[in-house]
Amino acid sequence: FLQTVPGLLPEVGGALPVILLPFVVVTAMMEREVTGAIFGLAAGLLMDLFTANIGAFHAVSLMIIGCICGLFVSYLLTVSLRSALVLYGGSALLYFTAMWLIYYVLPGYERAGSHYISHYIPLMLYSAVFLIPLYFVIRLIERKMTGKS
Repeated sequence: FLQTVPGLLPEVGGALPVILLPFVVVTAMMEREVTGAIFGLAAGLLMDLFTANIGAFHAVSLMIIGCICGLFVSYLLTVSLRSALVLYGGSALLYFTAMWLIYYVLPGYERAGSHYISHYIPLMLYSAVFLIPLYFVIRLIERKMTGKS
């Protein structure tokens, strides 16, 4: 699980990037909703397996994100870097805000709002750094597999 290897990636704002979120978004864009949901579920299960969180929050969330991103590309958007950035932005905002609400606001932690600003916003931005290289790598793989140039 690459994103949790100690010392591999530097921490920003006390956070390591969530590389699997942009991976799910881009894969769903290239392969559409069913494959996006399957990749989201698999990525989420990996995250749930390797984190101390209770339940299947990551599996369910990333499965829904994969399906919705695939549907957006099937019916509304084109496969482009601009679409990937828009879909990632919306997905990251919903995903990290839901995580913050479940793990900080509902339990009643003090200063939950400042934690959102100091931890989750840098986490969204840091994870976004991986979107562009993932987009081009996954697009290249998809084109090689389908025979497109």
